[in-house]
Amino acid sequence: MPAADPTPELTIELNQALDIIDPQVHGLHYIQLISSSPELKAAVGEQIAGRERRQSLIHAALDGRDRLIAALTALYADGYPDLPDATVIASLFEQLQEEMRDLSAAMGIFHEQASSGTVTLGTPTPKPAVT
Repeated sequence: MPAADPTPELTIELNQALDIIDPQVHGLHYIQLISSSPELKAAVGEQIAGRERRQSLIHAALDGRDRLIAALTALYADGYPDLPDATVIASLFEQLQEEMRDLSAAMGIFHEQASSGTVTLGTPTPKPAVT
């Protein structure tokens, strides 16, 4: 089962924006195609570029949302948030315990070094004025 959309309101808003922009872009391309005025074609071309940029950004946001949902779905299918403790056969568990004893013994030789001390600063001396 896929994960829920984490931002359903935003998804609706972005899709509604595409419902407005898509026919505008289509119509603008048609105007540019049939117009005989170079100035009008240039002005329409600027509008096309801006709206196509917005379309691209909206599609990128929706694609990112789709990737997030897919990743969350895989994460939940993997059992998230549960992460069970590991089990090993008795002989491996004994090896782990022995290594932990060795590690504990090695750690026992180290002690935290105190980092206290004092710093004494000298008395400030006035500097001559620069002229």
